[in-house]
Amino acid sequence: MADILVRGQAEARLAPTAAHMTITVKVAGARTQAEAVDRAAIRCRTVDAAVDGRRDSLVRGAVDYSVRTGQEWDYSGQKGRRLIGYFATRSTEVECEPNGEGLTSFLREVGEIEEVQVHGPRWAIAPDAPGYDALREAAAGDARRKAESYAAGLGSRVGSLLWIAEPGLRIGGDSGGIGRPETMSAASPRAMKRGGAGQDEDEPLLVRVNPEPITVAVTVEVGFALVEG
Repeated sequence: MADILVRGQAEARLAPTAAHMTITVKVAGARTQAEAVDRAAIRCRTVDAAVDGRRDSLVRGAVDYSVRTGQEWDYSGQKGRRLIGYFATRSTEVECEPNGEGLTSFLREVGEIEEVQVHGPRWAIAPDAPGYDALREAAAGDARRKAESYAAGLGSRVGSLLWIAEPGLRIGGDSGGIGRPETMSAASPRAMKRGGAGQDEDEPLLVRVNPEPITVAVTVEVGFALVEG
């Protein structure tokens, strides 16, 4: 008995289920390593307060990495490098609800902290997000349609299902699933607050973060029996 192997695919744009961002404190130009650490500690406490203040409404979780310190060197001279100061840095990975209004407010607050950079939000989607099951069903349906088309061209019919697998679990191939999350870098601290030329110095610039749909692709590999005629 002959069989036929096909690959079914489906794609859609789904709403994100989480927003990730990296908040980095970096102080530089300190005269001593201790001064760099002390200045970084002040900024870190301010960042931590902003994160903790939104744990019930926006922030799902946060991971703080260890403070790193080091020396800063100037290599422009002809006599080799010259020590010009010390730096200290710490990053915090934050996972948030994909709430545009809450993220906008949070980014504005954190963006006002001196010697702090924000990278994100980076949108992500969970495997059990609404719409995922419909995509899986659509991919399976696409596989059957392909098999039926091939079988008809050979004067055969699709018989019983022999097996079904996600890519790589049986016959290899590129893995399907979530596409790369779309990213959007937060504006610089001053850009979040101030506008361009002609704007009142004390007037906030209204910048809103909007959750962006993510392209999700699902692929399934299926084997069917072929029935003559």
